[in-house]
Amino acid sequence: VEYEAKQNVPFPIEQVVWDYQLIGSSEGETEIEVMFVVIKDTVIQDIVDTLENIGKEILLIDVAPAACYNSARANEVGGDDCVMLLNIGSRCSSLVFIDSGRFFVRTIPIAGHSITQQISKEFGIPFNDAEELKRKHGFVALGGAYEEPDSEVAATISKIVRNVMTRLHGEINRSINVYRSQQKGNKPVKLYLSGGSSVMAFTPRFFTEKLKIQSEYFNPFQVVSLSPKINREELAEVAHMFSEVIGLGLRQATSCPIEISLVPQKVRRIQEIKHKATYF
Repeated sequence: VEYEAKQNVPFPIEQVVWDYQLIGSSEGETEIEVMFVVIKDTVIQDIVDTLENIGKEILLIDVAPAACYNSARANEVGGDDCVMLLNIGSRCSSLVFIDSGRFFVRTIPIAGHSITQQISKEFGIPFNDAEELKRKHGFVALGGAYEEPDSEVAATISKIVRNVMTRLHGEINRSINVYRSQQKGNKPVKLYLSGGSSVMAFTPRFFTEKLKIQSEYFNPFQVVSLSPKINREELAEVAHMFSEVIGLGLRQATSCPIEISLVPQKVRRIQEIKHKATYF
């Protein structure tokens, strides 16, 4: 794997932090599938510095799509059928295929930031003001013969949101074709939504109509015990925003299907010294 890493990483191997996991191989084939994750060491160091500056000890640095996958599998999503988990974030969206134990991910550079940019351009206003408008009026226009909202601003924003979501839908379709043709995967039968930019009204309905499969929000808390002090109704409204958090937390509680660690060597050495401290 290290040999393959040196051949495929476009940076010197000593300038990156990387990890891998064996995914398996098909019966009768000599090649083994490996999931390989690599990131520039400067990016990881920025994360480490930020956490250490606020007094936090680093136990683990995971990669978001893998955390989403672990969270989904813990909640028994995609055990028998092929399903997709779409995490619509700020700068990008992660599309994770969960297919009877198989894992495949595509990162799509279309997300909430794209919507805000279009609103800023359409109305000729600063980015922060456009973000506020999106949060206040944003929903996915239903299209067709549906009655438009009374507010002209809301109507314009909803059409912008629909245009961006249509582009995202196009990328999802392409991803499905790649997964089925190149990875020999099964046809997805359901879409789960998560991430902060998936909260806009009618998002599940839009993808249900476009993809012709059931779409709903993902609730990762089904395998988590909740304190009596937690307001369950309030949590239910934002539960789908915590798929990565739950996936990361599970790494400390149980063994997970994918266990990637991007903790840099310097931090690992400190962790090893702390583990040996009691012995010494």
